[in-house]
Amino acid sequence: MVRSALNFISAILLIGMFLLAGCSTELNTKELQDKVIQANSNIRTYSLDLKMNTNSIIIGDESLGQRMEIKSESNTNGAVDRTNKKMALKGKVDASGILIEVDSYIVNDYLYTKSLDMWVKTKLDQDTWAQQDQISRLVELARSGDIERLEDEGTYYVIKINPDLKKVAELALKQQQQSELLTQNMDLGNAIKSYSAIYWINKETFVIEKSKIDLKMVVDIGNQDQTNANQGKMELDSSIELKISNINQDVIITLPEEANDAIDFVELNGFQ
Repeated sequence: MVRSALNFISAILLIGMFLLAGCSTELNTKELQDKVIQANSNIRTYSLDLKMNTNSIIIGDESLGQRMEIKSESNTNGAVDRTNKKMALKGKVDASGILIEVDSYIVNDYLYTKSLDMWVKTKLDQDTWAQQDQISRLVELARSGDIERLEDEGTYYVIKINPDLKKVAELALKQQQQSELLTQNMDLGNAIKSYSAIYWINKETFVIEKSKIDLKMVVDIGNQDQTNANQGKMELDSSIELKISNINQDVIITLPEEANDAIDFVELNGFQ
């Protein structure tokens, strides 16, 4: 009798385990994409560590040897307050052997930048903020296309982003401060020659804690009137590694006193 009862209970428990296993909800790619977009869109503050290697080649008339190559390596770290649109970043840029230290702050609707011991301020607009807010850039890429699940790594979901390549090109040109090329009549999607974006997603919070983006693109550079659309081209090869930490922790961002004497960018360029 006792043995029969035990066997019956064991059978019930075993069936229960199978039922629970059958009811477990493994996220599909669309559900994971939605959770990533929602979780990261709601981030208020974060710290970042950004490394970027870029090789830019600008080619004019090749018959005349018009070719300029610029290699740059940059390391940037700091904090971002997305709620109040504030930012404090410190970075070092090695551009073809020339080392430049760059401090950047966003405070009171202005972007303050110090390089070569000179402070310059620029009125903040939506595009400027979007270029500086790395989380917004990652979310925009994730939202613009679909994702592909890769093998998990410990506490991380690992996903590959397959975004709208036109959006990738736009963001890349803005990152390289080549936004004027966006006004030309060109197919930016075809400018991308190769692209890879991998995100490491915290399994509990769905926050993008790490990302790596590799990009190669070629952009034709012509006259503004398009009479010579193939006058030259720019080749861009870039690798960007980003780490995000201190999510939603209190952050105090204070503009250095010396930045109060910053030169307005408009005045610096002689505009009225």
